[in-house]
Amino acid sequence: MAGKIIRPQKGFQEKFSKSSVDVCFGGGAAGCGKTFISLVASAYYVDNPEYRALYVRKNLDDLTAGGGMLDECKSIYPKEMISRVTISDSPEVEFKSGARFVFTHMANESPKVLNERVKGWQYPAIFLDELTAYSFNTFTYLLSRNRGAAGIPPILRATMNPKKSCWV
Repeated sequence: MAGKIIRPQKGFQEKFSKSSVDVCFGGGAAGCGKTFISLVASAYYVDNPEYRALYVRKNLDDLTAGGGMLDECKSIYPKEMISRVTISDSPEVEFKSGARFVFTHMANESPKVLNERVKGWQYPAIFLDELTAYSFNTFTYLLSRNRGAAGIPPILRATMNPKKSCWV
């Protein structure tokens, strides 16, 4: 039986996943597939054993709840590609190639906690889901962690439901 083919829809999803800019914001109404396309955007690199993607949500439950980012990731990538799925306070998907998706939360954005928590992190790809939930300081600090040895240029992608009252 042939596997299902997952690809971006024409328009926003295709442009967002194929963008060549360093930092790309994707906004739209709820249900237009922003989280989905963030997960699909890493498909270009999952064969690279050094690829590390960091997926960030405000709360841990947003990652691990039924239908959350971790479940959506498992539904996108075939079981044959995945060697391990860790469901914990630090969820992770490791691919047979050695590439990894690390899922985390940023519930506490105080500068002291943020500095202690993320210093030393290096991720060539960072995906912030619901950017409007984070402070500008958190965004810029995570941007400083956007580097790595995977041989790809650093990218940061952020999705959101736009709000007039937000710094974005």
